[in-house]
Amino acid sequence: MRIAKPALILTFVFFSAATLCLARDVVLEWKANVEPDVVGYEVYLRQEGQSYDYSDPDWKGPETDCTIYNLSEDIKYNFVVRAVDSEGYKSNDSREVSLIFHSSPLDDGEHQYNAEWEIIDGDPNLQGLKFLFDVDQGMPTIDTTLPLPPIPGVIGAGVPLNLTHSGVPPFDPPVKVYIPCPVATQPSRLNIYLHDNTTGWIMAHDANNPINIVEQGAEGWLVVWLDDFNSERCRENYDYSIPPTVAVKMRHFSGVQAGVLAPTTPISSAPESSGGGGGGCFIAAVSL
Repeated sequence: MRIAKPALILTFVFFSAATLCLARDVVLEWKANVEPDVVGYEVYLRQEGQSYDYSDPDWKGPETDCTIYNLSEDIKYNFVVRAVDSEGYKSNDSREVSLIFHSSPLDDGEHQYNAEWEIIDGDPNLQGLKFLFDVDQGMPTIDTTLPLPPIPGVIGAGVPLNLTHSGVPPFDPPVKVYIPCPVATQPSRLNIYLHDNTTGWIMAHDANNPINIVEQGAEGWLVVWLDDFNSERCRENYDYSIPPTVAVKMRHFSGVQAGVLAPTTPISSAPESSGGGGGGCFIAAVSL
């Protein structure tokens, strides 16, 4: 019997008061599996470089959330969840998500970050999505249940990401978002688009006009910062990463998409931008 994967997403984080500065507790939440004979879930974690022990789950039960206790700082933890049916059959792994808390903040030009999470496996459209953030500002995440309208005349380099915030915006410091562009060969040639319910889609940055760093109307959404060389920037392009990515910083969250105006596109076999933030399973919520 084949069971559909559960929808697992990483969302928010808080300190464990009993182990403050020594270890952190992580709360995972996921969307319930809709199959009628699913009776529970199993959560597994592994440290980077280790394998999952599927014979010994780190948590199991009928609920759609759990707490994993006493995670150490400066160790990269990976998480997956599986659904279990009444006969004991298990689904495949959900998307795999990594999480690390830094005892010494990461310096990134003007800003410092003490945590990061990333989708590292299980979805070619979202693999490589990563956030650098400050745990005191709440956990950034994405919501794939909220549809996004298409961007007229734009060919997307990946699925549009509907970014959400478990705390109270704006983020300070701004969250750094690495946008995966799986069908792009040169993310440096992609425009960046942001979306909110009032203004719709805005071209936040035109890749062909680097002097005009942030387009009018996108100010306050896309952050301009000074890098380590004291140069002004509002994006970083990783043309040779796997997958290629574009990194931006944002104080407020919205829909975000990288793409080019059709038909002059450097992207091979790129899908036209369409509604939705992607489907499937991912880690839905995390608390420390």
